[in-house]
Amino acid sequence: MYRFISETCIACDKADMAVDKICRRLASLCSTIKIRDGCVLQFDGGRAALKVADNMLLMRVEANHLLYSCAIKAVLEGALAETHDQKQKYLAWLTAKNEPFAALAGRAAVTKERDERQFQCAGTANDKD
Repeated sequence: MYRFISETCIACDKADMAVDKICRRLASLCSTIKIRDGCVLQFDGGRAALKVADNMLLMRVEANHLLYSCAIKAVLEGALAETHDQKQKYLAWLTAKNEPFAALAGRAAVTKERDERQFQCAGTANDKD
């Protein structure tokens, strides 16, 4: 089980295309790439799950060590900057728990931005390898 878990999201007109581009861009850095309801990038010290929900790109990073967590986030942000014309200046990463994308769902429900059900994910990040 991973100790450091974070989630973020960004508005993205062509989020499914952005996911494909990010996965291709990072393929040489990942030990495995899994495609299922988005994509999961498996790194040595952690993993990243990317999911598309209504023109939003949801990203979740899970790592064993803080350094791996920061490195995976930096790599994702770099790939995103290269593949997507961002209007946001930065991504706000929220501390998350075991339920995939629950932190984003909770934040969206509190701020009334989106319905919590839009962020539900069918076990992408909790699957055992």
